[in-house]
Amino acid sequence: MDKRVICISHATGAAGDEVARRVAKRLRFRYLDEELVGRAAALGHVSPEALLDAESRIRGWEAAAPSPHPENAGEANGSAGRGQAP
Repeated sequence: MDKRVICISHATGAAGDEVARRVAKRLRFRYLDEELVGRAAALGHVSPEALLDAESRIRGWEAAAPSPHPENAGEANGSAGRGQAP
């Protein structure tokens, strides 16, 4: 099955959520955001806070590790909206 994902990062107050929703709608992608964290936490029987804490620690390690592809450095940063193909 072909799966495509678009991650959109934004600064607080920059209307990134709205942009992400519009991009998802236009491309006919499913829009996923904080709701996904809650669902994943429930499936893993952990709190959303514990899941986010684990993710931030992983991102910290990724940032500290040298990138095998320097041209993609920084792409592992967080995102506000996550679109996934239906």
